[in-house]
Amino acid sequence: MVRPTPWEWFVANRKRFAPMIVAVTFLLIGSQMLNVWPHETVVHYRLGPDHAEITDARIAYLVGDEEAAGASFRWVEGAPHTLRHVIDLHPGHYTIAAELRGDSLRRDVSRSLQVPTEGTVTIDLSRAP
Repeated sequence: MVRPTPWEWFVANRKRFAPMIVAVTFLLIGSQMLNVWPHETVVHYRLGPDHAEITDARIAYLVGDEEAAGASFRWVEGAPHTLRHVIDLHPGHYTIAAELRGDSLRRDVSRSLQVPTEGTVTIDLSRAP
């Protein structure tokens, strides 16, 4: 019995392996695309003991000096102790710039965030660094 050369074996079996090659290619490309698409990120902001004095909050997600996303919050009777924010962000490193305002309160705070993250991220905005 004569053994086929590797090339002859490949030519004889290529149709059998084509679906598997296509599937592996899609899996590899798909896994790389997951690192490009936005991820839902849940952030809990602790506003501190003076949270009832806060009536306005502006949170900006910065990449370098550019604002990638942001949100504004307003409360008539003061902010809750913890602010929950759900946002879709692309993977990467963000600087969070928070402006907290009230009648007798002005506080600007800067923090870091790495996306993607596992679970909920808690960030303390109760005091400036």
